[in-house]
Amino acid sequence: MKRVIVCKIIFLISLLLEVFTIINVEKDNRLFDTIVRETTLNKKEKEKILALFNWTHINVKIRNGLPPFDWFITPRSVLTHGSNCGGFSKVFAVLLRRDGFPARLLFLYQNKIPVHVVTEVYHKKRWVVFDPFYGYYYPMNDTLLATAEDLKRNPNLLQKFVNRTKYPINFYTYQDVRRTNWTKIPIISSKVYKLIRIIIGEKVDKIALNVITLRIKILLTYCLLIPIVICGFFIVKSNLRKSK
Repeated sequence: MKRVIVCKIIFLISLLLEVFTIINVEKDNRLFDTIVRETTLNKKEKEKILALFNWTHINVKIRNGLPPFDWFITPRSVLTHGSNCGGFSKVFAVLLRRDGFPARLLFLYQNKIPVHVVTEVYHKKRWVVFDPFYGYYYPMNDTLLATAEDLKRNPNLLQKFVNRTKYPINFYTYQDVRRTNWTKIPIISSKVYKLIRIIIGEKVDKIALNVITLRIKILLTYCLLIPIVICGFFIVKSNLRKSK
């Protein structure tokens, strides 16, 4: 009997959280879809990317001193309260994805510690780099934009475009970049990183788990289905026993 009561309580709480989360997801989608629609109207592919990039750089407010554990700092909260480089890159990536462009975060490391976050977008079969926090991207020529690999091979590209008085060019480099921040969970995540690196080598740096965190609310809706289904099953099973 007690187990059934506990199941009912968990079921109701999970159901309410599920409804609340779905409503929030829809609000987020409408907000970002509106921004995308108004910003990219009548623009071509590259123009759309640049328009969303400029919108992010101009409209997101800089906010320092944020906690390092920011999984639940959502793109919508970044628009409301401001953020650091990670928030800028997250908003830009979400806007791109809402407009149909594959996008992910890229972490710049220095001495095995992440020091800066930028955004990669898949354009012309290349993962090209944008830095919405500082407002930089790096044209190779009239048609191609630089990838992280291009910036690693040719550091002069950074020197050509960035303002040295505002951008710490010797600190924010592309010599060590990763698509996942493996320092989020101290000790545990670093051990996981080392284990995966032993198995697949340098390919571990191409694993982009941040694609999941960009959609943390949607992930939460799926997670909440687990207690709803399990508790619902026990409740139905209990009622069937009583009816017999």
